[in-house]
Amino acid sequence: MTANIIKNIKIFIKNHFNITVFLALAVVVFSLYGKTLFYDWQYLDDDVLILDKQDYLKLSNIKNIFSDTFFNTPGDSGYRPLLNVSFAADRTFSGLNPLGYHITNILIFLFTIFSVYLLYSYKNNKSWAFVFALIIGVNPMLCATVARVVDRSDSLLTLFSVLSFYFLFRYVEEKNRRIFYLFLHLFLFLSVLFIKEVSVVLPVIFLVFYVFKKSGNRQRQTKNSGCPAVNYLNSCNTKKEYLEFLSLCFLWALCVIVFLLFRKSALNGLYQTSMLTVFVEYLKIISGNLTVLIKYFYNLIFPVTDKLDTVYDISFFIITFLIFMLIFINTKYKNIKLILFAVFSFIILFIPTMIMNNHMHSYFQNRIFLPMVCMYYVLVNCFEKENFSFKKAVVCVLIFIIIFYSSITYFRLNRYQNRWTAFYGELKDTPDSPYINAKFGMLLADAGLFEQAEQRLLTAIKLEPYNYNHYNNLGSIYIKTRRYKEAEKYFLTAYQLNPYDENINYNITSLKNYFKNL
Repeated sequence: MTANIIKNIKIFIKNHFNITVFLALAVVVFSLYGKTLFYDWQYLDDDVLILDKQDYLKLSNIKNIFSDTFFNTPGDSGYRPLLNVSFAADRTFSGLNPLGYHITNILIFLFTIFSVYLLYSYKNNKSWAFVFALIIGVNPMLCATVARVVDRSDSLLTLFSVLSFYFLFRYVEEKNRRIFYLFLHLFLFLSVLFIKEVSVVLPVIFLVFYVFKKSGNRQRQTKNSGCPAVNYLNSCNTKKEYLEFLSLCFLWALCVIVFLLFRKSALNGLYQTSMLTVFVEYLKIISGNLTVLIKYFYNLIFPVTDKLDTVYDISFFIITFLIFMLIFINTKYKNIKLILFAVFSFIILFIPTMIMNNHMHSYFQNRIFLPMVCMYYVLVNCFEKENFSFKKAVVCVLIFIIIFYSSITYFRLNRYQNRWTAFYGELKDTPDSPYINAKFGMLLADAGLFEQAEQRLLTAIKLEPYNYNHYNNLGSIYIKTRRYKEAEKYFLTAYQLNPYDENINYNITSLKNYFKNL
């Protein structure tokens, strides 16, 4: 069986790996993102995930990587072992040198864009598929996925998800080698679960996609033949498809269960609330974060990352909506089901983001990667039909967009050169993010800029008054500046919020001993 799988893989690569398209995308990607090879660490999680874990990130330690949480720290509920394995592979060859990690980021991004081309070109015009894959490849919203080492998670998420979709598509549409396509689809889906937790929503999208494709195929078969015998065969096929549908649901559920069992083992000992409590809390968070979809929706066309007010956000949203409507109206290809599927996928893919961010002060532009691929798939299907009006004008507009996006991307990448440019850029985009303010505060403190660090920590406390780490970190800054009474005040506040934290208890004990020795 293994020999057959390898044989099928060789046949697939030979028949479908378009080397010309791949090289063209490689030239664009390396020309645009090549300067990131010389960028330093940004200290936006790369410090705690890579720099502080050099002894942990070893390929010989894979067993522990799969049995530990993502950050491998007390209270951490993340679980992304395959992402940590990618860091471990880079660490093996590059150590603390960021060059090797940035090379990997660019290569992952390149293969992701090529996988988008594979999906778009399947049963579609290859020229339009290449154009839209290229638009995604130069999109300014995806700068962080290449320039920031830890944000390769979104590239890997998109790569494995798109390929999983692609092989599900082939499994549904083709009659030959269906078991081979199903195996690849499930393998890629199981893999993506271990890359980023948000992928647990993919089975819902797979399910809707399967029903959408199968119903479309049956309609075409019935429309093309009025023969009673054909209608009878279609009825038989429907029964087979029903069993196939149940089998797929079982296999998807099995993959998720395997992932959840591994995750539960890694999170063993971490306090877990009841499922009902979690569900109710999630509903509250989602309802409070629905406005995030407005910004992400207009980011599909307008790569605006600066913090804007409600009027500007709504204006960009309306303009983006009208552009999509104009495209759909001007093409004779009006597949309403496909449009609804894309919109449904776009919303579903952002639900985990809305759940994980219990406030609207953390905006992660790179999370638009996979939802963007879903929405652009509709545009590919619209544009590839020869009936589209004003075709030459459309081509000119798309070429302009590629050049315009590339220019913005090239200059926006500069913000990721080092820790200072990265934090000033993040603070500009999300000034109300408690995480960015707190992290930047500690970075300033390490550089001896204590007054600026104090202001950042005070801002973080104002935005997130229930986070004990902010108080503890501010107390540590006051210790360094010999403001011991103020340090005691913030240490005690941190203790009230979390009396079990070892670091807080150590700081309070040390401070008490200091006062005794006065």
